[in-house]
Amino acid sequence: MTGLMSELALSLSFEDAETPEGMAVLDEAVALCERVLRCSTNEKIRSTTRSNLCFLYAITGRLEKAVMLARTLPHIWESRELLLPD
Repeated sequence: MTGLMSELALSLSFEDAETPEGMAVLDEAVALCERVLRCSTNEKIRSTTRSNLCFLYAITGRLEKAVMLARTLPHIWESRELLLPD
């Protein structure tokens, strides 16, 4: 269920932030992401959701939250794309 919520939030995140209706949709996407992070134990779903939520926080004007969440993400040096070739 959390995977579906995460995917729905991702789909909603493409809404235009320039209109009140668009902002309402983006706020719903934020709420879905926050719910996924509270409920999911699947690390892949949580990771994707955190990345999307950083983007959503930024485009909805919650820059401090975006920065705080971004600081919790792993850095590039621990990514599989860098570690697997070695």
